[in-house]
Amino acid sequence: MINFKNIKPVNTTPIDVDYNNMDEEGGVKLTTESSVESIKKLGINLKEGQLVLISDSELEYLGVVILRRDCLVVVPIEVTRKDL
Repeated sequence: MINFKNIKPVNTTPIDVDYNNMDEEGGVKLTTESSVESIKKLGINLKEGQLVLISDSELEYLGVVILRRDCLVVVPIEVTRKDL
């Protein structure tokens, strides 16, 4: 198992996501308008395997970027903040 504690995410400001926009395997899709705009605003070039922070303004997660069915998703690993 990979120890993610020693790896820093590529962003310090979380990517805006909608936790209701998940694939069947629990990955948060980065396809909503707010996610796409957030990624552009942050200037992030996402690639598989990167760690990122994501948030819906209530919960913030650390997650890993995965490519599934030609769609980038973030698989949440752990909650980093609640009730932002």
